[in-house]
Amino acid sequence: MARWIPEAEIRSENALTNLAYKKEYDAVVTLRLGSREVTFALEYERTPKSRSKYDRIAEDMYQEENVAHFLYLTANEHLLRFASWSFRDLQRRVYFGLVTDWHRQLLDMPAFSWKAKRYVPLKTLLAQ
Repeated sequence: MARWIPEAEIRSENALTNLAYKKEYDAVVTLRLGSREVTFALEYERTPKSRSKYDRIAEDMYQEENVAHFLYLTANEHLLRFASWSFRDLQRRVYFGLVTDWHRQLLDMPAFSWKAKRYVPLKTLLAQ
């Protein structure tokens, strides 16, 4: 891993600089994939939010200028399906996966992409 920016640092950046993120993500992660670096915002959903809350998050992600990829990790498949629905038409690179797969497989984990309409290894999605 090249860099991990935790939520507390993101909050501070948002409050003190003009380089603010549109949302206070759980983390912003930069990884080396081969010869290049890829940055993505990481969100971990333990419990469901309201549909309108996910719609607002999707709008924030649509307007985000500081990262091009987003990874939503969820506690279970039901929450993954519920949370991902608000992002189905979003023209951004948003991926969804299970936190258990993240811990076991990291970049090889299967991640759902509405653009691909299927599960793809995370490293494949991030390399695009």
